[in-house]
Amino acid sequence: MAAACAAKELCISTSGGTTTSCPTALSGGGGGELDEQRKKQPSLLFCDRTFCNLEAVAQRLVGSWTGNAIRLLTPLWNMDVAGDFLASNCAKIVANDAADSIIANTSSLKSGLSFAYEMKKGNSKGVGWILDAPLEYRMADWENVGVNDSKFVKSRSCHTQAPIWPADKHISPEEAFCFAACARRIGKLATTAKRNGVRRSHDSISSGADMDEEEGIEITAVEEGNGVSTISARSSLSMMQRIDQTGLIQMEAWNLLACCDGLCGSVLGTAVKDGFDSTVSWLCDLVTFGGQIVSNAAEKRLLQERKNDAPDVNVTDSGISVISSDFDLRPSDYAEDDDSEGVYPIPIPEVTEKLKRILDRLDEIT
Repeated sequence: MAAACAAKELCISTSGGTTTSCPTALSGGGGGELDEQRKKQPSLLFCDRTFCNLEAVAQRLVGSWTGNAIRLLTPLWNMDVAGDFLASNCAKIVANDAADSIIANTSSLKSGLSFAYEMKKGNSKGVGWILDAPLEYRMADWENVGVNDSKFVKSRSCHTQAPIWPADKHISPEEAFCFAACARRIGKLATTAKRNGVRRSHDSISSGADMDEEEGIEITAVEEGNGVSTISARSSLSMMQRIDQTGLIQMEAWNLLACCDGLCGSVLGTAVKDGFDSTVSWLCDLVTFGGQIVSNAAEKRLLQERKNDAPDVNVTDSGISVISSDFDLRPSDYAEDDDSEGVYPIPIPEVTEKLKRILDRLDEIT
């Protein structure tokens, strides 16, 4: 019912009594004779809280089997909103909430457009549908091992390389799923390391033995402002001492990746939790629409610098130069916001810089 209500919001009545989606009408694909008023080119198409196609929404709300079922039940009902949006010959704006509880982010018009642009050369057929990861990644995830350590599936001999811009204009599905599998694996390793630390800490407290004392490590009591030590604080410190260096590095890397800002309203950790195809969709959103967010921030920065008559304004011949701060969407006083219970998304340049440091530390201990 929710998908049907959303579909009705997208439909408009034509003079002939038939219904067609708003992007279809603007692209001239609705059929029938158009009067003089409809022949006039509109100046703007604004799609707010819209899905890429009805089948994609149904798959997320009910199950993957509903995609083909809806096509069988409604063979004449064309709800390829992404295709109609691409065919519209006017200025276009798409607005979607990544945390929408009805229209999942992966089935939204925003994600459908980004997937069509990045993976399918502008073809909107089947975008937003639930995708299965390659078999080697699914089996490795089921075995809880790295893809090269799977006992059931042989991984491909060629190692997937990261795209090199501008030699590679687009990310291939193989590269996108490799990224999704790597992020998921790091998350699972970090979660396992944390759980092992908690279990060892609880076992130590219940047995009354202090493993750190046996190893010659002294842990000072953590005290609150009133001078009374807390068991939870001591337990947390004890847990961190019982996690090996590799586990700590995995946890630190995952904390960075999980909070990585995708520039489209969602962080990487949320996408990884939802599955492989959600991570691929997150990546497509980032490379398709993220650049617009960054360039807009760079333009605002440049205008402000010109307004302040800054002498060091850096503008290239081809346009606006981008710096690391343009990726940062956090409020300027976020570091002083002690009352906030949440964690702000971390911009990509900061994530990559800290990950490089983590890799250097990992090389030292291995």
